[in-house]
Amino acid sequence: MRRDAADCFARTFVRCKDVLPRHCRYFPTTAEERIMNALREEGAPYMFLVFARQGTGKTLLAVKLAERILEDESTANVLPVVMCGRHDLHDGAAFFSEFRSAVLSSLLEWIKRRRGIRQDSARACLESPECIYLFANAAGLRLFVVVDEAFMAADLSRLMERLRELAQNVDVAGVLLAFQDRDQSIEGALMERGAAGS
Repeated sequence: MRRDAADCFARTFVRCKDVLPRHCRYFPTTAEERIMNALREEGAPYMFLVFARQGTGKTLLAVKLAERILEDESTANVLPVVMCGRHDLHDGAAFFSEFRSAVLSSLLEWIKRRRGIRQDSARACLESPECIYLFANAAGLRLFVVVDEAFMAADLSRLMERLRELAQNVDVAGVLLAFQDRDQSIEGALMERGAAGS
């Protein structure tokens, strides 16, 4: 199943350290709620850009979102895929290796919560990208892909190419990219269209 990538990630939210009160060390729950609400919507996938200083809670936000998505009945068809940023993530083989590992972890948790699918069958399905796409599409799953520490990727443009390829083959509910510092050039490189919100 292939999808037209022309409108991929057309809707974008930007959340940055500038909106945090000085006394607040972590992302407020409003950021989490906004993302959860967006994931419940159908239509073009959202891209969430999170900019915040080290230790502000970007990784905690990703983990909490993954847990909530798996627990919340209103996002029962969304599978969180939390990937760790790395230098070569823009490379096709490295991207799929990290993606496969993250999908396996999340999918086994999803299966445990949804009865009727054997875990050994799911593991066998994860040997190739095509099998993962087939399984996700057959199960009616929409992926929410998080790239924590996205700034570590050496080539963000090529990382976006990998994410767009993914969105052409499987239903993507959204993508969240986390960066340490806000950089207008990063936003420009990642957003092809759509207005940025805060």
